[in-house]
Amino acid sequence: MKRYLSLIIVALLISSCVLKVNDTKKDKFLKGKIAEPESKSLLILQFKTPLYDSKIGKTAAEIFHQELLRKNILKKAVLDTQAEWVVKYRDDETSIKNALLIGEKRGFDFILLGWIDKIIYGKLTGTEIVLRVRVIEVKTKKTIWYERDIKKTKAHDKSFPIESKLSEPAPSIESSLRELSRSIVSSMFASKKIKDFFKLWEKKN
Repeated sequence: MKRYLSLIIVALLISSCVLKVNDTKKDKFLKGKIAEPESKSLLILQFKTPLYDSKIGKTAAEIFHQELLRKNILKKAVLDTQAEWVVKYRDDETSIKNALLIGEKRGFDFILLGWIDKIIYGKLTGTEIVLRVRVIEVKTKKTIWYERDIKKTKAHDKSFPIESKLSEPAPSIESSLRELSRSIVSSMFASKKIKDFFKLWEKKN
């Protein structure tokens, strides 16, 4: 009986650890590469967001555009926050097909689409963003990069109670989005040596 009880306790501990890791895990489902990026063009469309905060989609797209311009690798990176690519009440694939038509009509080699699946922020609640980014080649309709990332920051200074006005405020949502975008864009255009290093580092951790 004691043996079974011990096994149950161990299983519960393992499952809780797994849940904790998955909650903050950075998943790269596809890690393709844009060949000869200096000759390629990319269109960034406004990110899809939850209905309770639609404005943040424009901000997220603008930040990714700024990071791509800062990298200065692509021949052309263009931002369009006016194009209506999301088809309401339909699945993501329908919206993606619509976005590809926009990219094709305008002669772009690639499109960058984003989904903010969850966003929480406040003065004392902290910040949480669940973000997905997808880069698709317009001609082949092939996804070459698909990443899901989570950013969590706390707003609490341990020196004071959470209710106290002396508690540190959460970082702005813009700064959290910029951290995510900088990490994703840097990884997207990293050299093979750097990618191999990160792969080895991830295995060790």
